[in-house]
Amino acid sequence: SGNPAVWNVTYHSLPPSNVAVDGNRYLFALLPTITFTSTNLTKTYGEDATDRLQDAYEESGEHLGVEGAYAPDSLAYTGKPDVVSPGAASGAAVPGSPYPITLQMGTLFSPAGYPFVLVNTGALTVVPKTLTVTR
Repeated sequence: SGNPAVWNVTYHSLPPSNVAVDGNRYLFALLPTITFTSTNLTKTYGEDATDRLQDAYEESGEHLGVEGAYAPDSLAYTGKPDVVSPGAASGAAVPGSPYPITLQMGTLFSPAGYPFVLVNTGALTVVPKTLTVTR
């Protein structure tokens, strides 16, 4: 069809005459789920990793379309999750490491109605700072 698919409907729940968008469409009973998974990060003691922490996640589940059939859903979601960890602060201790990296909903929104799943498996490891002693 060259158009984005219509998700979470069937021919019986949404007959072609009731499809509100123009053009040919594929209908799928499946409703995609967008999954965000926190990833691992390492920092040196004394470093504030708050800014780097904001990209410590991966996204999956967004349907990117099928060439020759249907287009990707350009409005699957907007925004970003908030990413937090007690290990991001410059004073986070090496002995308390690794610290959990936790995702929160933040500004995530799906105009298409996709549900979100946040998987918190990432950890922030704090490594000792190298000290140089000169005489």
